[in-house]
Amino acid sequence: MSNFVSALRKKIKIAEENNAIDTSTWRFERSKTLKITEHDTIESLLNVFSLNFPWWRTRWERMDELHQAALISLFHAHPTLMQHVWVILDKNLDENSNLKHDKWRFEDLEFTLFEKLGLMNDEIEAEIYRKVEKENVEG
Repeated sequence: MSNFVSALRKKIKIAEENNAIDTSTWRFERSKTLKITEHDTIESLLNVFSLNFPWWRTRWERMDELHQAALISLFHAHPTLMQHVWVILDKNLDENSNLKHDKWRFEDLEFTLFEKLGLMNDEIEAEIYRKVEKENVEG
């Protein structure tokens, strides 16, 4: 080993000891909404989904290639749909993709979106809520 490499390793070791950070208090916190910037691609956003929702990664891997291609095409045309899916997933899943409630909870339109995108499967037991406008409520 050359003197240069030896000296460099000593400096790195000293720097690591002086700048040690206690990572034991770090906590995963997922954003409540998906933030889409002009630099994002659909593929990069799908990776963000996979990183934040292990359920999504599992569901995506179970889809056939045509289904994946159709969703990618749809998300290219309407990227805000991804924000809606994010909100639904965040509302129902914790950071380990465990259900926050005993069942999936959807508002009527959320369920329709999930169903039309083909994200529903036999493992999903759901409660569906319909919002009622105050004008239509009697009494």
